[in-house]
Amino acid sequence: MSGGGAARPRPGPAALAEVLLLGAVFLLPLIVWPGLVQPFSTPKRWLLAGAAILLWPLAWRGQGAAAAPLPLRLVTGAWLASWALSALLAPHVFLDALVLGVAGPLWALALVRAAPAPRAVAAAHTAAATLVAAIALLQRTGADPFTWAGWAPLVQGGSERLRVYATLGNPNFVAALLAASVPLALALASTTARPLPRAAALGASVAQAAAVAATGSRAGALALGAGLAVWAAVGPWRRRGLLLVLAALVVAVLVALSPARPLADTLRGRLYVWRIAAAHALDHPGLGAGPGAFEAVYPDWEARARQTAPPSAADLVYAGPQPHAHNDFLEALVERGLPGFATILTLFTTSLVRGGRGGRESAADRGAAGALAALAAAATVDFPLARPAEAALCWTAVAIIFTRRRDLDGGSPLADDR
Repeated sequence: MSGGGAARPRPGPAALAEVLLLGAVFLLPLIVWPGLVQPFSTPKRWLLAGAAILLWPLAWRGQGAAAAPLPLRLVTGAWLASWALSALLAPHVFLDALVLGVAGPLWALALVRAAPAPRAVAAAHTAAATLVAAIALLQRTGADPFTWAGWAPLVQGGSERLRVYATLGNPNFVAALLAASVPLALALASTTARPLPRAAALGASVAQAAAVAATGSRAGALALGAGLAVWAAVGPWRRRGLLLVLAALVVAVLVALSPARPLADTLRGRLYVWRIAAAHALDHPGLGAGPGAFEAVYPDWEARARQTAPPSAADLVYAGPQPHAHNDFLEALVERGLPGFATILTLFTTSLVRGGRGGRESAADRGAAGALAALAAAATVDFPLARPAEAALCWTAVAIIFTRRRDLDGGSPLADDR
């Protein structure tokens, strides 16, 4: 990744922040705390919040710390303002949602300020994601490592694929994280010509993609296809069209082979929830119903909808409480109003445009853009940004794209592809 010349010495606080942030990047997808009500998400949420809040000021100290670019400051500032105003003035506020909403942008700013090498960030996440993939693949074969440690989480429902929960608690969650991780693993493979590290990174991407297939998640298949498509589209390859066709084939094959319930049933369920939520999406257009409020307001909306137009017998299957809208964009509109919808849209578009421009020359930008595209695709049919592991990866990818690389100063713009 070196652009030539000696690396600049890092000040003590900034160097410490860099090491701790990279450690948090590695631990976030993996940490689990048996015995908690939510053993998979709760420790991840509080690790992300703790790392963001505690390391953010540490990363700001020292002369060698990098300044966050103005576009990132504007995007994160608007995001934080929408969460803060909604939390203060909207009818509802739920702590878990608020913590995650605030911690994400602070995490990204801390990473940008500490400015670790993009390759180091990609390597830390790839190592963790590959361990998640390994656990998922073992679970798919019936060899659950958690049972070896004497802990057997209760898996609800009758589907075989539900046993593939890894360190995230649900096969759909595993698929979303790993689908977004594949482009970063490919970026890591592109940063070195040495056979062994390159083979290891490529092997990690294959293992992660295989684990996505093992989950049977169609949202994961969609996310993987989107991530690979953007990886191919913004790259320097001449056979870009062939790579895009292969990405589409990946999606088609994984969707066709999924052991989940029939696709028509899945779509019908999503449409049922979306119709009810969309009818009330602008009940509070300025501030929304409040951070995390979807679960609180949805039952009343559904009851009113059933009184106005009783659901068909087929739709009754999907009746009942819904903690999320299964669409992060719609959920942002419901919970934080038009500002919430604008900030999530701006976050993805600004980062993807910048990452796409940089992706022609930088494997790091290319991988981060692919990761964001995967998460954006998953967010249209699921709620990855409401989960700490995927939200952390989203903001990590944003930070990679907006980091001013000290290791490329004075060197070739292709230096991180060597």
